Amino acid sequence: MLREGPTVGAALERYADERTAAGAHLLEPGRRMGRAQVDETPDWAAMGQGEVDARFRGVLAGARHYLYARPAPGG
Repeated sequence: MLREGPTVGAALERYADERTAAGAHLLEPGRRMGRAQVDETPDWAAMGQGEVDARFRGVLAGARHYLYARPAPGG
């Protein structure tokens, strides 16, 4: 961004804008997971791995973020 910006100030402003947007994008799935684990706590001990996986797929349904992307086939 420093190379692309007309000034250091403009580059830093762009960096801050993009960083803030990325943080806000990550906040929503984090809140969903927090509610699912704390406010809507299931009986974790009674759940198998498949049930835990299904629960979190449901919690994150509709949330698109690179941290939760499915790996490419074969990857």
